[in-house]
Amino acid sequence: CGECHTPRNALGALQTTNWLAGAKNPTGNGRIPNITPAELTWSEEEISEYLYSGFTPEFDMVGGHMALVVENLAQLSQSDRDAIAQYLKKVPTIANQK
Repeated sequence: CGECHTPRNALGALQTTNWLAGAKNPTGNGRIPNITPAELTWSEEEISEYLYSGFTPEFDMVGGHMALVVENLAQLSQSDRDAIAQYLKKVPTIANQK
């Protein structure tokens, strides 16, 4: 998750003090979202389902490069996807920076 959802410094290294706090999209189109508990308010069950089906709790569908990530994560066991969801609910909260 960190490779895309964590901002980078001028040299391209991950800014680990902002772990999973969202980042500029390398394609130049928009931003990759903050997935810390400050902004990702989905339940563990909703996160796990998203990682399997690609559907958000709001009935939207995954898109862009994340569609490839979900395609791969769907191959994991349910318990592995549940563990990812549990982890995302426990990472330090970082509010979106304006």
